[in-house]
This record gives sequence, structure tokens and C-alpha cells, in this order.
Amino acid sequence: MRSRFHPTTRGGPEALATIARDLRPQKRLEAALKLAVQELSTPIIQVWDGVLALPVLGLVDSVRAQQMMESLLDAIVRHGCRVAILDLTGVRTIDTSTVEHPFRLVSAARLLGSRCAVSGINSPVAQIIAQLGLDFSDVHTFQSLRDALRFAMGEVGALGRAR
Repeated sequence: MRSRFHPTTRGGPEALATIARDLRPQKRLEAALKLAVQELSTPIIQVWDGVLALPVLGLVDSVRAQQMMESLLDAIVRHGCRVAILDLTGVRTIDTSTVEHPFRLVSAARLLGSRCAVSGINSPVAQIIAQLGLDFSDVHTFQSLRDALRFAMGEVGALGRAR
């Protein structure tokens, strides 16, 4: 007969074991992947000397808008950018609370001495802008990226050299 106080009769453990793993390599990999995803979500393309483009795809929320701001402003300074193109062709919808963010980016770029062009605003986004009564009369907007590129090349005097 077993005693009431024997470990197996009380349901307690008979032995304990510990497994230790160094998670630092996994954490470094996760950080690198996070950085890569962030860079891919805000790719800055140098299309010509003094001309940068930021193609935007998908949803623009406040976190992404902040990433776009930081990435583009940093690239403007780093490359001595004279014209930056914010291409919204791939944006299907934009949160009404963040619709002003891309245009704040235009203002910030202007403060750094860079002209900014916005291309590819689709109908739903244009409707949101109009419903909110936002004034973009001082923003260079273009229907297509091609038109914005033509404007940018003219601004940096590259049209004659590119032909």
C-alpha cells in the first residue's frame, strides 16, 4: 500500500527538467525580416538624378503613413532630391483618418527643398478627399505615373538629355 504523502499519489512531479535554447539568432533573423518587410512596404526608387519615386500599394494607415514620411524624407536628404513622386496608383482605399498624411508628406518634402508630385489618385480616394473638403490646389497632381515622371524630368532639366 502506498503512503498518502508519496509524490506519485499526490499528483506532483517526480522530476523536473529544463531546456535552454539561445534565441538570439532567431531574434536577429526576426529583426532583419521585419526591416526587410518595412523597406519593401515603402520602396524608394531613384528614377533619375534628383528624382525619387515612392510607389504605394495597398492600404495606407497611420503606421504606414509614418513609415512613408520617414523613408521618403530621409531619401530626399540622402540623395539631394529635387523632385519626389508619390505614386498612389496601387492604393485602392485610404482610411479617412489618414488621407491627409500623404499630403503632409508633400509639405515636409517642400520644407527640405524638394518639389513633390502626386500621381495615380483613384476615384474612391478622390471622393474621400473631396468629401473632407481638403484643399490641394498647391499640390502637383497627375493622373498617371508617366505624367508625373514627365513633370519631374522637366523640373530637373532632364527631358532634353533623356531623348
